[in-house]
Amino acid sequence: METGVRIDPLTGEATLSPTTPLPVGQPLRFALFDLHGKRYLTRAGWAKGRKTLFECVSENGSADLVLDAATAAHVAPGTPLVLEEIFINLREQFSWPAPPRPAPVVAAPAISEPPSGTEQAEGATPHQTPGKTPPSTVTLDSSARKSRLGWLLAGAALLVLLAGGTAYTMLRQDAQSQMELIGRLQVENQRLQAVNSTPQSSPSQDAAAQKVELQAALIANLQQEIDHLKAAAKPPVAAAEPAKPAPAPARAGADLDQRAVDDLKRENGQLQARIASLEATNVSQANAVDGAARKADLQAALIASLQAEVTRLNDSLKQPPAAPSPPRAEDASLQAALDDAQRVMKDLRQENLQLQARASALENQISSQNAARSSSAGEIQALQQQLDALKVDRSTVQARVEEQAKLIESRDAEIAALRSPLSSPVQADSASWLAAAVDRGGSLQSITNQVSRESAEKIALKLCGGAANGCSLVAAAENACLTLSRPRGQRVMQGNWWHAVAPTWQDAERQALFQCDNGSGNECDIRFTVCSPARLAKPQ
Repeated sequence: METGVRIDPLTGEATLSPTTPLPVGQPLRFALFDLHGKRYLTRAGWAKGRKTLFECVSENGSADLVLDAATAAHVAPGTPLVLEEIFINLREQFSWPAPPRPAPVVAAPAISEPPSGTEQAEGATPHQTPGKTPPSTVTLDSSARKSRLGWLLAGAALLVLLAGGTAYTMLRQDAQSQMELIGRLQVENQRLQAVNSTPQSSPSQDAAAQKVELQAALIANLQQEIDHLKAAAKPPVAAAEPAKPAPAPARAGADLDQRAVDDLKRENGQLQARIASLEATNVSQANAVDGAARKADLQAALIASLQAEVTRLNDSLKQPPAAPSPPRAEDASLQAALDDAQRVMKDLRQENLQLQARASALENQISSQNAARSSSAGEIQALQQQLDALKVDRSTVQARVEEQAKLIESRDAEIAALRSPLSSPVQADSASWLAAAVDRGGSLQSITNQVSRESAEKIALKLCGGAANGCSLVAAAENACLTLSRPRGQRVMQGNWWHAVAPTWQDAERQALFQCDNGSGNECDIRFTVCSPARLAKPQ
């Protein structure tokens, strides 16, 4: 509805006639608000705070509000104005007409105004004041406000879209890096398993077999020489008449012993050559070395028994004959051959000891190789554990990716919901400001449905108790909702409240609960939610 305005061409007084039916017998206080300048008209001129301009009591449901010429002169022709009475929720918009001619200035006393406004405190129902009617919605066809609201909604939608895309890209990169690390670990695990399962080279086994064959040939040669010594050590048969010994057989035995010693020396040289080749070869098979060591021990025992046999034969040769007989050249040659055989046996024993020492060294080397293999097995097990952990991390990352995908879908739905109002004309409200203030005890007071930020903040501080009560502004917003949240079960106190301001009551409550839960570490409740204008309010 539009207020009628009549300007007296003689006196310059303006008469305003509200078209809305007025309550009969109720004191009314009217204010005149400039939509462009965001200010109120007073007897002395324009002011930022809300001032009562008319006071009346209607007797028949209508009233004529007379504005003196001096006050009317402050209003420029064509100014968009709103005649408001907050207690009966009256909002009538009109344009100030051009005066027919200048009017004389008539002074009038200023009329003060008691504080007014719709307040909302903790525990009260949003947008209701005891004993008063909630304010109604008044349409404001302001192109500047429509444009600003549209740009704000478009910016919010763009920010939500960019944040969702950035989070999704980061999670995708994290999952790809995890998969690449898992692949590298699997390749390294296969390589270590292949190294551990590779069979040992055969040259070391052949070398060990050749060493055993050489030792067996040496023992056979020693056995032949002992047989020769036994045959040569038999005592000669005594005859009735002294007879000359047969030098030919004795010499033949001595020649045979010399050839046996030469063969032993030659075999010893071959054995030393074989040992040199063994030193150049890395024996890596534990079973082959163990078998060679056991055979070497058996051969050492056999050599010891052969040495005992040689010692016994030596003792038998050193015993005096039963009957004195002249020394024979064959005995001296046999003794020399026996001494040579003993020297060869001594050398062979030393070589056998050296072989045993080398076998022990090879066993130590194999033990170190086994230890290294065990260490490699431990590393493989550690890598396997890392691989299992990475598989678990991959499942976690996949779950996070799915969760983020769902969140992005919900954000897309919200963006679509935000875009739908942008495509249709935005209906603005003249009284769309809200404000909230908190005192030193943590109690929060709020005011809604105000036509300017200044009036909303001023009324909120006044409802809170002002500076004497330690009040401070919490928030002020236009076309928005404000939600207060506290930890569940806690009383009202300073420092245990969290608030949020958002375009819708759903976003305001969700943000307030999130901040309270994270800030206090406890489960929180919504204490109250207010919205301005009323069309944004939470359904009852």
